[in-house]
Amino acid sequence: LCGAVDRGCTANEEIISHMESSLGLSADNFPPSELAEHIPRVHSITLKPGQSARLIGVAGQTIRDLEEELRCELDIDDVHGTLRVYAKSAGEMAEKVAILNEMLWEPEIGEVLDDCEVIQIMPNG
Repeated sequence: LCGAVDRGCTANEEIISHMESSLGLSADNFPPSELAEHIPRVHSITLKPGQSARLIGVAGQTIRDLEEELRCELDIDDVHGTLRVYAKSAGEMAEKVAILNEMLWEPEIGEVLDDCEVIQIMPNG
């Protein structure tokens, strides 16, 4: 039984080695450090409590408007508090993530904005 397992492992290693050489892969270049520009991207943004409701909006209207405006797909995971952004390329992803981060930005105590320090945050509404 042990001999059969050893032969199976050896055969598996040979098959993988042949596949890697056929694809031009080696230990030096796998996995690739950079994906090609045109490969679709997924990026996750961690949401603070309450931000998911603000992004979804009334009956999901806000998130639908954002998807249409940004021309991308957005997926909110309320359980883990994450927003996943799906874009068609790296350039598009950077632009969309910057817009979303700006939209989700919240001031923090001690932060300096336009030569003014945030010392207190008050609830509104």
